[in-house]
Amino acid sequence: MSDEQLVGIVLVSHSAAVAASVAELAKGLAGGGPAVPVAPAGGTEAGGLGTSSELIAAAAASVDRGAGVAVLTDLGSAVLTVKALLAEGDELPEPLPLQGRGDLPRPRRHPDPRRGGAQRRARAR
Repeated sequence: MSDEQLVGIVLVSHSAAVAASVAELAKGLAGGGPAVPVAPAGGTEAGGLGTSSELIAAAAASVDRGAGVAVLTDLGSAVLTVKALLAEGDELPEPLPLQGRGDLPRPRRHPDPRRGGAQRRARAR
């Protein structure tokens, strides 16, 4: 697969060390090398804990191969930082649908009460 067909991945963490370690792991699992478009965006510019819109935007630009960029975050405030960048409109590559735990549909309950929790089994009796 050519570089232009790959979706870039940005790993956002409140810790630079965590983001860098997970990016290294992801690159290794994908075969390694510079062709794997994965970049960390962790911590603040000053090296502290937190998130930085500048670091996220720079990481996204570095892995953008034209097929889009997936931004994976660790905590809620990182999601807010990414949403703010998307709202600005020109900081990140062409926006893709933002999905996170709060954006996904709730799991449906199993229709068989025997496969549910103890409370549902008690109600079914």
